[in-house]
Amino acid sequence: MNYESAVMVVEIAAVMLMVFIVYHHFGYPVLLKLISSFKRRYRADLSFLRPRDFRDCVGDSRVPTVHLYIPAYNEAAVIEQKIDSLSWIDYPANKLTITILCDGCSDDTVAIARKAVARFSNKDLNIRIADFDENRGKVAMVNEAIAQCEADILAFSDASAILAADAIWRMAQHFICNPHIGVVTGDYSLLQQGTEGEGAYWQYQNRIREMESDLGAVMGAPGAFYAVRTQLCDPLEVDTINDDFILPMRVIAKGYQSLFDPDLRILETEGSDEELDAKRRIRISQGNLQQVLRLKRLFLPDQGWVSWMFASGKLLRVLMPYCMLALLVISAWLTPYHWFWGLIYMGQLAVYMLACLHYLDTEHWIVRSKLVNNRLVRLVSYLCVGHFMGLIGSASYLLKSSYHSVRRLFGLKTEEKRGWQKIR
Repeated sequence: MNYESAVMVVEIAAVMLMVFIVYHHFGYPVLLKLISSFKRRYRADLSFLRPRDFRDCVGDSRVPTVHLYIPAYNEAAVIEQKIDSLSWIDYPANKLTITILCDGCSDDTVAIARKAVARFSNKDLNIRIADFDENRGKVAMVNEAIAQCEADILAFSDASAILAADAIWRMAQHFICNPHIGVVTGDYSLLQQGTEGEGAYWQYQNRIREMESDLGAVMGAPGAFYAVRTQLCDPLEVDTINDDFILPMRVIAKGYQSLFDPDLRILETEGSDEELDAKRRIRISQGNLQQVLRLKRLFLPDQGWVSWMFASGKLLRVLMPYCMLALLVISAWLTPYHWFWGLIYMGQLAVYMLACLHYLDTEHWIVRSKLVNNRLVRLVSYLCVGHFMGLIGSASYLLKSSYHSVRRLFGLKTEEKRGWQKIR
């Protein structure tokens, strides 16, 4: 191969990288919207549904039993408001059981929870507190719930999340109306934005989930609240990172549908600063790579639209940081050969520089200028930082997996860290 042919091959690679990047960020959402409008699955029309108003009604006898589990580790700051908010839940008292799984808490979570449960306003709640001596991690709590649940529906909710009064009532109606539905989740919103662009990002995610739901399979669910048919739940591996993705997606792999209800409201009350948000996004990116490797069956053609959505939404999200980095390097190398590649290279630099400038000290005159301090730049900055965290997370997961593989190859013991995981 001569030099000119080599340059042409590199240019083809650059074009393919550009196609992947544009497709993931723009093409996939547009196609998803177009296809979902034509291939919409049956969704129960709950417009007729009226609140129970906390009174017994004819429909109470046909709703499924629900066991709501709330994993908690050092949630002293929010556990009282969580328990108080549960008294708002409008669902037949004899059909709803609530368990707070206190995973070896080292603060006052258990004491505060018991005091809140004993309060007169919460006396009608069928709630118990399971106090575990040792902190084993969220996955252990999820597996504990799966093992002990005897209700028709198994539901999970974060301690910091507040559910609308009719959330469980609406969720139950979907399971009643369609026996093919295996998972139900709802609209996730933030009480306060922890970082710039976070609120817009979750609004976008809600829209994507609604369109994915029209094709029968929401790609994961927020840990703030989701519900699964108990008979479809299987225990998770102890090193699972994103349990709120793996568990629902394995239900989908069994041939059941996952539904998003935009009128099922979930409110996240816990904010996060930039440091906590960065840690969360790194851990989510580690989980994204793990779930791509563990749910390979979802790429098979027999999965229908699920395989397309899983590849476009999840696989490309894992690959995106590497695609963006590779395009930056390749376009820089190709700049002397054609003005087009110089333009592409400079455009990338401009976007990444704006993203970096946005994270400078707020007293800096550049940050305070309209060039940087506007909604578009804030959103682009949030996405770019997210991809950067994705690069760190996926690379660290690969290194860790390689390390453990080498140790196993030489017959050395490996010990997985089982810490608490709380991911929005």
